[in-house]
Amino acid sequence: MLVKAASQPMHTLLSREWLDANARGSYASSTILDCPTRRYHGLLVSDAGYLPDKFVFLSKLESSVSLRGRTVDLFTNKHPGGVFYPEGYNHFEYFRYDRAASIAYRVGPLLIERSQMLMHDEDTLLVRYRMLEGEPATLTFRPLLAYRNHHHLRRESSDFQVKTFAEGGAWKIEPLPQKPPLYMNASKSVQFFPGPYWVKAIEYTVEQERGFDYQEDLFCPGIFETSLEAGEELVFAFSLVGLAQDHILTAWEREEERRRTLFEKFTDDPSPLAELKYEAEKFLVRRPDQSLSVVAGYPWFGEWGRDAMIALPGLTLARHRPELLLEVAQTFLAQAKDGLVPNFLGQGLAPSNYSSIDAGLWLFYALDAYRQVTGRSEDLRPLLPQLRHVLLDLEEGRCPLARVDSEGLLHAGDRHTQLTWMDAKVNGVPVTPRGDLAVEINALWYNALGFVFELSQELKLDFPQKLVNCLEKFPRAFRETFWLKDGAYLADSVFHGVPDRAVRPNQIFAVSLPRCALSTSEQRAVVDVVTAHLLTPYGLRTLSPHDVHFAPFYQGSAAERDGVYHQGTVWPWLIYHYAEALLRVADHPEEAKSFLRKNLAPLWNEHLADAGVMGVSEVFDAYPPFAPNGCIFQAWSVAEVIRLLDLIGCASKD
Repeated sequence: MLVKAASQPMHTLLSREWLDANARGSYASSTILDCPTRRYHGLLVSDAGYLPDKFVFLSKLESSVSLRGRTVDLFTNKHPGGVFYPEGYNHFEYFRYDRAASIAYRVGPLLIERSQMLMHDEDTLLVRYRMLEGEPATLTFRPLLAYRNHHHLRRESSDFQVKTFAEGGAWKIEPLPQKPPLYMNASKSVQFFPGPYWVKAIEYTVEQERGFDYQEDLFCPGIFETSLEAGEELVFAFSLVGLAQDHILTAWEREEERRRTLFEKFTDDPSPLAELKYEAEKFLVRRPDQSLSVVAGYPWFGEWGRDAMIALPGLTLARHRPELLLEVAQTFLAQAKDGLVPNFLGQGLAPSNYSSIDAGLWLFYALDAYRQVTGRSEDLRPLLPQLRHVLLDLEEGRCPLARVDSEGLLHAGDRHTQLTWMDAKVNGVPVTPRGDLAVEINALWYNALGFVFELSQELKLDFPQKLVNCLEKFPRAFRETFWLKDGAYLADSVFHGVPDRAVRPNQIFAVSLPRCALSTSEQRAVVDVVTAHLLTPYGLRTLSPHDVHFAPFYQGSAAERDGVYHQGTVWPWLIYHYAEALLRVADHPEEAKSFLRKNLAPLWNEHLADAGVMGVSEVFDAYPPFAPNGCIFQAWSVAEVIRLLDLIGCASKD
């Protein structure tokens, strides 16, 4: 992707962000103008393998060029009073994203390109400067350090250790105790001039808009200086582990080749599907114990169980890496207890969290997808005892969050709990209370029972009779409980026998999942209602526009955003299940695919150049222009768009 200077106004360029990751959960991210707008922007953000959360270690690398007695800054920061200074954006020539983020600057006869990559499986950032055109010039570089939790902000502090030491041919600084040192090195000789100072009152406009603290001070340990001439390049390494000077260029070439090789695995797919499959690698991460997990989204989400299980088929099976699905499933199953798998894997010494009823049910769905795609049921034999145990814990009442009634329905939570994916609370009060019987939880429960029953039969193993009874009773009880005859759709939830008649997308799973308790006519009716009320070009609305509680715009303070999170806001991850449901009931599947390609084309033809470059956002507004919002690189959004495009194709000109 290429964005040229003349093509967009500054505010649009500032709304576009890039993000790189290293397979450990660490990331680098900023805007395509290299002017940070979020507290989460930083060039080396990591938990270092032992911290309880990610820390922004290196926030920025500022550069200036001196030519013919004139010095020009190639960077920009936002300061109080609406001031953008220095005005490096005036020299912005283009942004290019091609497996790495590159920004080019034009200064008179000079064209200088800066590219950055995180080393795979290592907390090392490489930043390359190339003089593409021009004459010899002097460049100076100022690393800005934050050394703080990426959810927080830094202020000038006397606690900072400001001295930078030479060590092993590199420079080392350790600003805070019990935090890793930062090593700085370069591929060619550069001079370092110690001169610690603070850059004060940098403002992050997105944080201000979101109602959070938004001013920060950043620490500069000193200035690096060197000269470059046309055709020359310099690569900086900023690392938590160190990298010798004579290895830096080799490291750049090795990482570049690794990325090229990975992308070539997907070149048989059309664009942008190939690019999305490549980008999906960012979400698969090795934990410190080398078990495999999934980051739910960048920049601020961790390893969420529900998100991981929903995203797994798209991150693994659709990318021809089925073995990775089993690895992630084993990571979460290893911590299963009382019928639940973790909704959040603890970082460092922090414990895992068990506040979700559906994370485990989505795990069954992912394993079933593995079985369907690979045909290798035998691979699941080692997991079958654990899977049966999870189901029995639920059925026999050992789960503290749920119970199964005599008709085989799964009850979970109450008016004070949020155990489904619609889990927003404001001031501790659920925004969308869905306690007791939730429609998709029961659809997932039935699907899980059917999957393990069929798998047990294939492997010639016993399946508990009490679970067989649930399986047999469930369809009739489900329809009697959830079907709204006067509306011809499914209640979103039922609390103590009283149905919630809100038209929400959760009913689509009762049609899209492999095992369906509804009749054909009921399936069609559900799809028709969801199409009429909830379908947009970017996903499904979370509530019908005709509902009195409908809120179409995701904006305002944190509490206001949480209040509309599932009250109309569009979620793109839902769109794959909508497509599956539509194709299940379609008399003419090819016409249905054509309908989907035509109506959803903006999701892949336009959005991938907005917000997070080559990412899919967490949410969108429910009305045009369907502004993207929330997390800019969301795992289940990317994964389900991949599966959607595999299902229907990319073409939009039908």
